[in-house]
Amino acid sequence: MAGPAKGRLLWLNIHKWIGLSFGFLFVFEAVTGCILVFQHEISDAFDAPFAAVGAPVGVGVDRAVAIARVANGGGDLALVGLPASNADHAYRVLIAGPDHATHELFVDPSSGSVDRDHQRPVAAALKFIWTLHKRLAVPLAGDLVIAVSGLVLVLSTVSGLVLWWPKPGKWRKALAIKRNATLPRLTFDLHRVLGAVMAAMCLLWGISGTYMIRPSWIVGLLPIDLRPRNEQTLRSAVPAKVEPTMKRARLSPAAIAHLASHVPGTTGTYLFPPEDPTDCSWQVRLSRPDDRVRYVGSATVTVNACAGSITGINDERGDAPSRIFYWLRPLHSGEAFGIVGKIVVLILGLGFLAIGITGIYLWWIRRGARKMSAQSRTRPREL
Repeated sequence: MAGPAKGRLLWLNIHKWIGLSFGFLFVFEAVTGCILVFQHEISDAFDAPFAAVGAPVGVGVDRAVAIARVANGGGDLALVGLPASNADHAYRVLIAGPDHATHELFVDPSSGSVDRDHQRPVAAALKFIWTLHKRLAVPLAGDLVIAVSGLVLVLSTVSGLVLWWPKPGKWRKALAIKRNATLPRLTFDLHRVLGAVMAAMCLLWGISGTYMIRPSWIVGLLPIDLRPRNEQTLRSAVPAKVEPTMKRARLSPAAIAHLASHVPGTTGTYLFPPEDPTDCSWQVRLSRPDDRVRYVGSATVTVNACAGSITGINDERGDAPSRIFYWLRPLHSGEAFGIVGKIVVLILGLGFLAIGITGIYLWWIRRGARKMSAQSRTRPREL
């Protein structure tokens, strides 16, 4: 077998075995991804917010936390979502109770009323679909499978491009779908052309999907000078521990949020207290009006609650490499270009679903053809 033919056979086997191993997972990710493109719009249309939109804020962060703690019967603070962080326009307080279970409570920023049972049923269903899409609803192991599948999608796309790549002067034919063809031939042409047209988006989905779950796998491939500055800072951050001789008085959640708000043009969304009681470092998530990803934010401020100082600002839109990686998430979901971008991503997601289904169908009919051929060779000839 000649060299080029051997190479093509190798790429064909790579493409085939990736499809056999990950094809159904790719179809599953396409289905859940298409549903999640408009998750916020769907939830807003069917779920009523807990607090009134635009109502005057009469309850501060500290009081909201105190109200939640009383309603929960005590417990350690695990997270505070400020009204700008969620579609309920309320304080979302997570408290770890004496039973080690985490309870979620909502506090109205206007009236101070608290609800432990507030539900957004559509949002809850979409959140479950999101956990399926990101980690197959299996922590750690599911994350790992999805992160690996992103890299496998990149390899599958590259192998498909190598197999499809036309000779000079054959580009129009390579992008054509034969009319009046048999179903297998029509399926093959559709699989081939869709794969070529959507190759760039498939590469983006693969790289961005892996990056959002295991950023070090992608960032680690880059030279130090080209890595996002915020990634380097996060990995070198040292918690501010309380020394035995230090005064243990700490800033309140409201004071921490106020200190972090000194970053120009930002609004606080989340407060993350330290898990270690000897650690003084709080994380404050900030968003900007022009952030592309809803409720996620684009900067994290580290506040030393014992010293009353900001010890670090990790801006995902700071230096050029950081901005490039920041855009991976909104490009992945279509949020980068608003409603038009989401519609485009939905259409492309349906196209990706078609690639997966046609690939599985092609393998199935070829498997049947090989089985029939083997049976005909073993069947005794009639005299």
